[in-house]
Amino acid sequence: MPNKLDNLTSLIILDMLRCLSLTSLLSALGNLSLLIALD
Repeated sequence: MPNKLDNLTSLIILDMLRCLSLTSLLSALGNLSLLIALD
């Protein structure tokens, strides 16, 4: 049972990390397009 919980926790953490990297990537792209638009 603890093993299942561990797997679930790591899956959730991986999912959160994926979401975080995705949002940071999107914000970086947004900043880049802003810089290009300001030029």
